[in-house]
Amino acid sequence: MTERDNAGKKKMLIVVILIFLMIVSINFLPKLLRTKVNTILPIEKNYTEKIKANALVLLPETVYKNDSNSEVMRVAVEGQRVPVGAEVANILYGRDMTNQKNELSDVERRIKLLEDGLDSVLADSVASFQISVSKNDYSNLRGLKEDINIRLSINELSVFNEDSTNIESLAELKNRRDRLKSLLDSNLTRVYSHQSGIVSYETDGYEELLDINNLEEITPDKFTSTYKPKKNSEAIFKIIDGFDWILSVLSDDQSLEVGTSYELVLTDDEENTYLLKAPLIMANNTDANAIYFFKSNLLMDKIYSHRKFEIEIVKESRNALRIPIEALIEIDGEPGVFVKEYYGVIRFRPVIIIGTEENFCYVEHGDSYGYIETNEGKRRKTINIYTEVVTAPGKHTEGEILQ
Repeated sequence: MTERDNAGKKKMLIVVILIFLMIVSINFLPKLLRTKVNTILPIEKNYTEKIKANALVLLPETVYKNDSNSEVMRVAVEGQRVPVGAEVANILYGRDMTNQKNELSDVERRIKLLEDGLDSVLADSVASFQISVSKNDYSNLRGLKEDINIRLSINELSVFNEDSTNIESLAELKNRRDRLKSLLDSNLTRVYSHQSGIVSYETDGYEELLDINNLEEITPDKFTSTYKPKKNSEAIFKIIDGFDWILSVLSDDQSLEVGTSYELVLTDDEENTYLLKAPLIMANNTDANAIYFFKSNLLMDKIYSHRKFEIEIVKESRNALRIPIEALIEIDGEPGVFVKEYYGVIRFRPVIIIGTEENFCYVEHGDSYGYIETNEGKRRKTINIYTEVVTAPGKHTEGEILQ
């Protein structure tokens, strides 16, 4: 074989290799140079817009006073709902009656023990004890005493007097109770309710400042944490009359509408949370803020003992589509996103933004045909849960054809 033939074969091999490389380049180089398009699908999620604010509770409350600075004995318990004319408290005048009060409590306890636990067997034990004492027969007293207390199941409590050798009959205890009550009655004044409602011995000084019938007088300074009204030293208890109460809210948002019912989330100073839906009955707007007044007849027994609350007002709640804020782009003053069409072209879709939350924004659904109305009044197709939204719109252009 001549050198000329070898040279021809080498040239032919080089041509074949070059043709092969050209074919590979034509098929694979565009794929290597293609820009990667990152997309996400919108998430259907409920969007809730809340207003956070401070609130004060206004109650229909009447304060009862003790101008003598005398000792007060509670009759009704805290939180008890009483009718008109109910005995709520007693005011003791004159000398110290502490010993008599303690003695009366002890006697009433003994009476209750005997009335609740006196069966026929126990009655025999009591009778045997009294007979042994009358005969000065002390040999069986210890056993009888233990038997009586065991049958009453009172452990450390006792129906015996301090000398442990005398047990009073039920009739004798009742007579002593009546004498003590008579003594105390001669030195006390009974305080009765003039209206029905909830009794509370916790007064805070706001009772005379927050008038539920004069809402116009509620000013922003009363909502501050530094504002502390002076308590009335003569106040002994108050009665919250009726069931209706007012929640006053100070907010810098002035967009709430009177007559609309809103969902409210109340948190008291003990971190208790209450859910409530109440109508907005009045709003006082100023240059800087608004004072809103909500009315309710629910939860009175839960909230009456708290004056100040942290509150969240659910201003708006609706279904929306959530997308990353980084996906937003504006073209000709219109907000929207780039989307990847199924045929491989980048297109702009307008959106209507209804709110943001951290790194996400919420946009409106389109109508039943997937369209929204733009600021110019035009109907334009928007995104849905199946739209491939481009997450880096700055890297692409409208109409770009993806290879």
